[in-house]
Amino acid sequence: MDKIMSTISDLKSDNERLKQDNIDLKQQVTDMQQKLDITENQSRRNNLKIHGIPGTINEQWDTTEQKLREFMKNTLGL
Repeated sequence: MDKIMSTISDLKSDNERLKQDNIDLKQQVTDMQQKLDITENQSRRNNLKIHGIPGTINEQWDTTEQKLREFMKNTLGL
């Protein structure tokens, strides 16, 4: 009976450790997804140039988006 109780205790301990590992891995995946999104956005920002919209290499994404919206509204009438 003591052996069974010991085995159960070990299994509970392993289960708790695995639960914590799972939580940690989920957080790592979330963090990596956010970093990937940021990297993809930065990559896309430098790939498209529209004549008539001035910009700089280190321009913030929000600034670029606002310039594009203004261009589309004022120049293209959209």
